[in-house]
Formats: sequence, structure tokens, C-alpha cells
Amino acid sequence: MHKGARERSKLCAACDWFEEASNFEGDWVYGDWDDSLVRIGCLNGGLVEIHLEKVQVSDVGLVGVARCLRLETLHVVKTAECSNVGLAMVAERCRLLRKVHIDGWRTNRIGDDGLAAIAKHCPDLQELVLIGVYPTFSSLAAIACNCRNLERLALCGLERSSFGVSNLVKVKVKKCRKITGRGVEWVREKRVSLAFNYDDSEVEALDGSGSDGVGELRMVWQRLRQTLRRRLRLLQLITTPD
Repeated sequence: MHKGARERSKLCAACDWFEEASNFEGDWVYGDWDDSLVRIGCLNGGLVEIHLEKVQVSDVGLVGVARCLRLETLHVVKTAECSNVGLAMVAERCRLLRKVHIDGWRTNRIGDDGLAAIAKHCPDLQELVLIGVYPTFSSLAAIACNCRNLERLALCGLERSSFGVSNLVKVKVKKCRKITGRGVEWVREKRVSLAFNYDDSEVEALDGSGSDGVGELRMVWQRLRQTLRRRLRLLQLITTPD
């Protein structure tokens, strides 16, 4: 690593928190991450990269993420309790975001409002990946109009899209039933230089872990028990000054 390069340190659940780290990855780790992320945001507002995948985290945790004002890369993947509210708070405060990956797990909790906040507050966005999210034309058009530096766009499971970004160089469309081959050819004719990856195969099941649904029911039950506590915690954080 050349002199002056930013340190990339991984933090794991079993490790203590490092105030000098610039990268945080939490994936497949059991337990409630909300309080931990709030603590991380208070201890280290200089984080530039955060990955959250299949962890128990809600908008309360994203409030902690929003304290990282230098954040450039955010991955929110299959975190069922995260919604437009938390994503909008991150976008409003982390205005240096360049790469955003969202897998909404088809819960419909993240959509137009969260993406509209990104379009409004994150003009330097260069890469956007949306999986299992169902935005409408309005939010995608806002991103196309306001995020003029967007270069890479990946869509999976959307019904329609907009490719009116002048700097866009790469688009990936996968399993979007209402985006047809004819529409793809039209885009290719209009944007000859655009690298367009199109996959019209059938949309996969939500989760291939089994058909008995026991794990899914357990998750629903846990969410119901924790909803009130999470909402109260979120209200406390929103009303408490930094």
C-alpha cells in the first residue's frame, strides 16, 4: 500500500472497536447490531466503508451509520428491518457517498423515498446496485437527473427503469420481468457506448433455504417482539443532539 493510502481494517463481532479503522463489515453475525452501530458512529465518524449483510439491524443502526460523515461506500444487504427512514437519514448526512448497494429482500421497506433522498443529497454517486427493491419511475428519474457522475447501475427485479444519465458507462439488468428485450435493444441503439448486461431469466425464490418456513416464522416473531423497542430507541436518537 503506497504512502498516504487509507487503512482498510475489518472489524468483527468478536473484536473490540478500533477508532482508527476506515472499513466496517458485518455479515452473518447473530445478535442485535443496532446499539453497536450507534456506538461505532460515536467512536469513529471517519469510517468510509460499511457493509451490512444478513445481520439483525434496523433504522436505529442506520442512525449510527449516519454519524459517519465521510462515508463513501454503503452496502445494506438483506437487512429486513432497514427502511426508507434509515436510508434517508444516511443520505442526508453522508453526502460523500459514491457506492451504494441495496438488497431489499423484497420486503418493500426500501423504495422511492430512500432513493429520492440519495438523489437529492448524494450528487457524487458513481455506483448504484438495487436488488429486490421496487422503485417507481420518479425516484429513478431523480437519480438520473441529479447524480450526474453515476457510471455503473445494476438492477435486479425491477419493473421499469431509466437510463438518462450522461456519464453512465455500465448497466446490468437482471430478472426484471417488465423490461423486455425490445426495450433493451432500443437503449443499445440510443447509447451505443453503454455496456449493457441483460438477463431475462426467471426471478428466483426469496430464499432457497427450505420450504417449511420455520426460519421465516421465527424471524417474523422476533420482529414483532422488538418493533416497539426499536421505535422508542429511534425516537430517542432522533431527538438527541450529537
